[in-house]
Amino acid sequence: MSQLPTAIARVRRLLDLDADPVAIDAHLAVDPALAPLVAAHPGRRIPRGVDGDEIALRVLLGQQVSTAAARTHGARLVAAVGEPVEVPIPGLTHLFPTAESVLDAPDEVFAFPAARRETIRRTALALADGSLDLGVGVDRDEARAALTAIRASAPGRWR
Repeated sequence: MSQLPTAIARVRRLLDLDADPVAIDAHLAVDPALAPLVAAHPGRRIPRGVDGDEIALRVLLGQQVSTAAARTHGARLVAAVGEPVEVPIPGLTHLFPTAESVLDAPDEVFAFPAARRETIRRTALALADGSLDLGVGVDRDEARAALTAIRASAPGRWR
């Protein structure tokens, strides 16, 4: 029962339930390019994720591939270094790996060009060492600057 408030907060964030769709629509409708879209889809919410680290890594896994391929890449990573769990939910066998676990994933798990593998590992390293914070309430400008810095960092830092 002690985890219920956390679970509720995560679901509210996942479904964007704390957004004020009326205020958002009013603000976006001022833009001539967005006004027709707002009129056609009033109150549209943007589903999000509950874990910024996982979303960042999934974005990298899914770059320049189909949704099905992104799902395959994610499943391969989860099977290789995700934490095994025993729960009565069919198909749920592992948790998505932590950033630290991603650093330990063998090269074979990442069926991409070396540059993408390096980007995934540099991102995981930044998440693991705290130089990149994608948690709830993080300053967007700071997160953007940290993400930009990852691309410029030296390859091989994770080893």
